[in-house]
Amino acid sequence: FAGNVVIYIPPTFTVQGKKSPLAGKGIWYGRVEPKHVEGIVEETIFKGNVIAELFRGGIEQGGNILRL
Repeated sequence: FAGNVVIYIPPTFTVQGKKSPLAGKGIWYGRVEPKHVEGIVEETIFKGNVIAELFRGGIEQGGNILRL
């Protein structure tokens, strides 16, 4: 099974006292399988990295489209 995941990082989100580079952005991942979930949480939410292999699109505050 695979599905889509949309992650919204609030504008004030911090990790270890530093503002996340993805704060205020929404990230859309596709073809996500259960085995990907832990890595998505670690890389995207806690490290602020987008996973290129799963990335389908994104949006910033104000409606700007994110592209890799």
